[in-house]
Amino acid sequence: MIGLPANIDLYPGLNLGLKNFGAHVGGRVFFNKGFGLFTEAQFPIAKYNVDAIGYERLNNQFSFNIGVTFDLGK
Repeated sequence: MIGLPANIDLYPGLNLGLKNFGAHVGGRVFFNKGFGLFTEAQFPIAKYNVDAIGYERLNNQFSFNIGVTFDLGK
């Protein structure tokens, strides 16, 4: 739709958990029919406890992920 090659995916989304509400954006690129890489950034929108301290803050923070993806269906 935005002119990217067929092996590249971009995606937005929402996260809903017991202790937070947030959003994420990410992308995937497949190098061949079954192997690729992905990256995703997640960030909170609404927090369960805005006055969290210590380990409680782990539910309400920005995170960035990089990984390997496999397509076993092809």
